[in-house]
Amino acid sequence: MASVFEVPGKQGTKRWRVQVRVKGYPVQSATFERKTDANRWAAQTESDIRRNLHFPLPESSRRTLGEAVDRFLRDYNDRRPKSAKDRERHLLWWKQQAGAYLLSDLSRSRIVEIRDRLRTEPDRRGRRRSSATVNRYMVSFSRLLSVAVKEWDWLSSNPCSKIERFQENLGRARRLTEEEVSRLRETARQSSDRRLHALVTLAVLTGARRGELLGLRWQDVDPERGYAILHETKNGERRRLTLSSPSKEVILDLGRVRRLDSDFIFADSTGRPRFPESAWRTALKKAGIEDFRFHDLRHTAASYMAMAGATHQELAAFLGHKSYAMVARYTHLRKDYVDHKVEQMNQELVGG
Repeated sequence: MASVFEVPGKQGTKRWRVQVRVKGYPVQSATFERKTDANRWAAQTESDIRRNLHFPLPESSRRTLGEAVDRFLRDYNDRRPKSAKDRERHLLWWKQQAGAYLLSDLSRSRIVEIRDRLRTEPDRRGRRRSSATVNRYMVSFSRLLSVAVKEWDWLSSNPCSKIERFQENLGRARRLTEEEVSRLRETARQSSDRRLHALVTLAVLTGARRGELLGLRWQDVDPERGYAILHETKNGERRRLTLSSPSKEVILDLGRVRRLDSDFIFADSTGRPRFPESAWRTALKKAGIEDFRFHDLRHTAASYMAMAGATHQELAAFLGHKSYAMVARYTHLRKDYVDHKVEQMNQELVGG
């Protein structure tokens, strides 16, 4: 049954609002300048509904990508705060490139075309984005579309699901020799910032990331039982760090001179866990170590774990990786170490 009624328009004009109600179907409505147009639309719409010809446009044909990005950033992006800033940057780039498109127009071929633009065009620093960076942009975009499918009913399927990711370079795995580790720990011990020696030592002993160590609070560590809990990790899951005897000593030493106005283990003079960048650079220079980042201490720890005979599963657990692909870069070290030991043993036995 159709209802047509008058509603006020702009500057005192009249407009006509139509509502068509048919049992079993959602209410359809529209507004017209003339009553004759309203009556005509009402009759046609009611007839189409009864003949099963009237289907309202799906949400994908009414919603733009820009609307989807805005809604996601407003309501969903803080669900994983660790990566929220990067995800926001990724999605705003997609909005800039294709925000005016209707979701129904986001075919796989169009997405691939835009993705390839991301790979070939320089970033804000004038550099070409790596395959890994492009993949991260695609992950953020796919996450948005998945929410649009599963929670909003704005899409019937995610067009990103069948788009292949680029092969990623595992990147560098710079590691220190045992002698370099010793030199760096010594220069860090001499630093005016007492936190640096502890940060370097724990990074080498536990394989934890810089941000993970800086985020540690006193309630997160139990030196007596030999563990620490990382609440904020790269993959968003908690991880348990095993504290060996040397690691326990580092924590206990810090506890003897801890700040009482902050619960962060590596708090600076302001009570916040800021990294001692200047002290770190000075320690590297004094130790004579070049082309080295703090993150490479994690590679160093993993490398020595591999040379000690750790399996893929053990390395993945040690580093907090969900897959074995990221620990594959250390596999050859175990073989190289064994080869070295065999050569050393042979030389000792027969000489020559």
